Amino acid sequence: MATTPALQLTGKRILVTGVTGMVAGPMAARLVEAGNTVYGAARFADPAQREPHEANGISTIRVDLEHGELDEVPDSLDVVLHFEGERTSRLRMVRAVKNRYGPVDEVGCFDLSAEGIVAITDPTGLFLDALRGPVPGTCVAVALEGRRPLLSEVQALVTHTPSERPRRTTSGVDSARVAMILAVLQQHAGVRLHNHDVFVSSVGGARLTEPSNDVAIALAITSAWMGKPLGRNVVAIGELGLSGELRRVRDVGVRLAEAGRMGFRSALIPAEAAQTAGNSRVLDGMRVVDVDNIARALSLLGLEKGDTAATGLP
Repeated sequence: MATTPALQLTGKRILVTGVTGMVAGPMAARLVEAGNTVYGAARFADPAQREPHEANGISTIRVDLEHGELDEVPDSLDVVLHFEGERTSRLRMVRAVKNRYGPVDEVGCFDLSAEGIVAITDPTGLFLDALRGPVPGTCVAVALEGRRPLLSEVQALVTHTPSERPRRTTSGVDSARVAMILAVLQQHAGVRLHNHDVFVSSVGGARLTEPSNDVAIALAITSAWMGKPLGRNVVAIGELGLSGELRRVRDVGVRLAEAGRMGFRSALIPAEAAQTAGNSRVLDGMRVVDVDNIARALSLLGLEKGDTAATGLP
């Protein structure tokens, strides 16, 4: 995808939010050249703050700092685009928050390069570590950004601490879900982390907020705790319930297809029924294993407490 559907529109009234000056210029130029009327949100009423936007063809709209609301928004806006991304990362995601003429679940990926903002047609590789060989504390998840599946690597580090209040530090993942996952691992899988600091991060600035990433996070943490790597060709998909069960998530087929395209050969997914738990099948060259709970998932991967065998998946 070279551009988002919103960028292919002409003659529309478009509001762009979440942009910085570096992004606003090239993006506004593309939209204005296509015959659109472009508005940008500015958090200051000072004319000096408006000038960079207006110089690039954007009519500035004020933001109410106290209430976080937009002032002066035209009633006839056709499209609202929102940019997301970490300040320290070159990657930016643009979402169509509102689109009268198309879907709002499309996501565009852009790179802030020295030449300006450049569309990324296949961003999956940005979120995978290029290191060769298996490493303890890593697992690959398959997230959905809009309708686009993205493979993202989760990394975890677990270290012993004498502190009575061990640290729980996250970057790019939901800290509340990580706390829940730690509790489930301790209660239902015997992974005792009450005297360990736990650090969990995504690779490449990806933001993993979907519950479908729960299993990958749990496997990465357990792998780091035991010091045993998973196979480099394994992906994990599924939500983790409070009783340790793996719950189904949407578009599993799409996620598996993307993992297979990227060369992964094994996948753990939630079982559709108790009778199918433990079943294994081959889909387009990928071994897919149905798993009903986190304890079984750890067992399949050789991550059971006291288990010193090699991982059961490649």
